[in-house]
Amino acid sequence: MRSFRCVLEGILFLGMSSVSYSQGCTLGINMPPGEFDLQTGTLPEAWPLNASVQYIEFFGITYGIGGTWYYTSLPAAFQSALEKAYLNWSAAYPLNNSNVTWDFGGISVPVGPPGHPAWHKWIVVNPADIAPYVAITRSSYANYSPIGQVPYIRLVASNTRWSSADTSPASTVAHEIGHTMAINDCENCLAGSAGTIMSYQPQNGWAAPSACDDVQVHLTAFQ
Repeated sequence: MRSFRCVLEGILFLGMSSVSYSQGCTLGINMPPGEFDLQTGTLPEAWPLNASVQYIEFFGITYGIGGTWYYTSLPAAFQSALEKAYLNWSAAYPLNNSNVTWDFGGISVPVGPPGHPAWHKWIVVNPADIAPYVAITRSSYANYSPIGQVPYIRLVASNTRWSSADTSPASTVAHEIGHTMAINDCENCLAGSAGTIMSYQPQNGWAAPSACDDVQVHLTAFQ
């Protein structure tokens, strides 16, 4: 029997002190804080070790609050952004020790028990639906351990609502993936390869986890 619950992840900025880590990474300067679930504050917001995650380009109308509707297809630039960002994150797994990889899973959520497979669904929405944010991700947890064994509770599914007005879609995708890899927003951190994909500063085309992102992913979820 698998336990299952939902939490909201990663849209608040948390204050932090400057602490130096390996590879020249300093928390709050060029490395983001770790991200934990908002209910207990102890579970890393991350996929299981060695997970193969399917990403879903959602096609179809889903009605939201107030009767607003989601776009029924993803623009070509958004599809390309997903592929680019996921390839970059897949390439990072030897560095962050996660062995998590991602593959395109089609346009509908897989049918099966929680975690088989794990999936991340992307829905393009009207900008007003999520203003002032460009994207918001909600994730669900499951206990992956067999009955009688020590619980291993990690993400089982994520849903991202993504503004159709996004002008840096690949950077946005890479940032939202970060919320599923146990790293949180770092509003004033440096951006780009010398900073973090979780920064709110302009990424200038950067769409991958940085070396310091990989350090924090490792420290928070995959030691």
